[in-house]
Amino acid sequence: MTPSILFAALVCALVAACSEQKQALDTWVHADTGSYGAAISPDGKHLLTGEIGGFARVWDLQNNKVQYSVQHEDGDEGGIIGADFSANGEVLVTIEQNSIARWAVASGRLTGYWQWPNLSDVAVSADGRHALIGSKDNQAVY
Repeated sequence: MTPSILFAALVCALVAACSEQKQALDTWVHADTGSYGAAISPDGKHLLTGEIGGFARVWDLQNNKVQYSVQHEDGDEGGIIGADFSANGEVLVTIEQNSIARWAVASGRLTGYWQWPNLSDVAVSADGRHALIGSKDNQAVY
């Protein structure tokens, strides 16, 4: 077989393997109404689902139970669109379109809150002391 035919056969095999329907090992419904955003903790113990109803739930994945709910403001406006857990598992940062909040993972206690317009994404440092915030106006703020 020539190298070009061998290469073409390999590419076809890879494409076919990637297009196969994969089955989930297990599934759970975490948001009946839909979700704007989600995040899983690096240790795999917690999941945040940002529900369309304006609040987010932090799940204990080992027991598949809600540990607590978090929300930036009262009411069903907004909704958490992004979140990130710190690598040490102690801090959760959530964003809505116009605010950012910092939470203690163990207790669900709010430890910081800031108004900031046009947010789109967030990444948190390993120790939870710093965050990189993306905005819809093509800016990133550290």
